Amino acid sequence: MSDSKSLRNQLRIKSGVVTRLAKENDLYIKEAQENQRKLDHLLGEGSPEDEWDVKNAKRLVEESNRMITDVRTRLEKAADDLRDLVASTQGEEGVGDSEEWAKADKALEIVAS
Repeated sequence: MSDSKSLRNQLRIKSGVVTRLAKENDLYIKEAQENQRKLDHLLGEGSPEDEWDVKNAKRLVEESNRMITDVRTRLEKAADDLRDLVASTQGEEGVGDSEEWAKADKALEIVAS
């Protein structure tokens, strides 16, 4: 009994990590798009007094893109860990048909889309 409880707890934690990282990834993508729009707007104006603004906007775009890469790497690793755990617990009694297993499977579907 304790083993199935431990496995369900691991499923809950790992699916929460995957869900959180997927949300973070979406937020960073939106942030990068917004920063790119601001940069494009500043470049379109082209006034020399906005040089600092342009440089800062470029830095923000680069930083957002680095964060996207970082989050995607962490998301892929977390999804792989969860995928392995889901596969190994699918036939386990008290785990494969649990609510935690269903949530983990749903988290993997979100990542796949």
